[in-house]
Amino acid sequence: MNTNGWLNPEDYIFNKELEKNYEIICEEGLNLIQQGLFKDHTQSKESSVQTTKIANMWKVFDLLRLDYHADETLAPVTFSIVKKHKDIYDRYQRCVYFSLVPSGGIVTPHVRGATIHFRARHQLCLKAPKHQNIENVHIDVGGEKRSWTEGKVLSFDDSYLHSVKNLSAENRLVLLYDSNLPTTQG
Repeated sequence: MNTNGWLNPEDYIFNKELEKNYEIICEEGLNLIQQGLFKDHTQSKESSVQTTKIANMWKVFDLLRLDYHADETLAPVTFSIVKKHKDIYDRYQRCVYFSLVPSGGIVTPHVRGATIHFRARHQLCLKAPKHQNIENVHIDVGGEKRSWTEGKVLSFDDSYLHSVKNLSAENRLVLLYDSNLPTTQG
């Protein structure tokens, strides 16, 4: 187990396929935004997550959450890829959604409620602010900051403290999805 929470995206076979198709996945996410289908993230109300506050209207569009399943025609390519990979689609605690942190947005430090290391969280970057300054635009996991690159996945264990900052003039859009950790994939 690593010590800071970051995981190697290449340890997950599905990340390559998602990266290869990021442009069409991005188009699907942007279409959902244009249709006004994104909602405020409810994380601050979930008992499974310890958090303080969510700043600046973190917005999401849920594709899959536990027993919820969105209309597949809203994001057909995204669904077709996710459904092929049982470590994403058939998980007991499945979670797949588009995540938008707007210009000036901050997601304060939080962790998944359980400190048991069993879940990997992945973010396929669809839209990243240009000319990023790591201090102003980043995801921080376990005290290490990283920036997003369009078309690339960042993977981490979300039982580590993590936060997001987007103090740029542009929005950040990712496809967020969970899987088992490499040692628990099956």
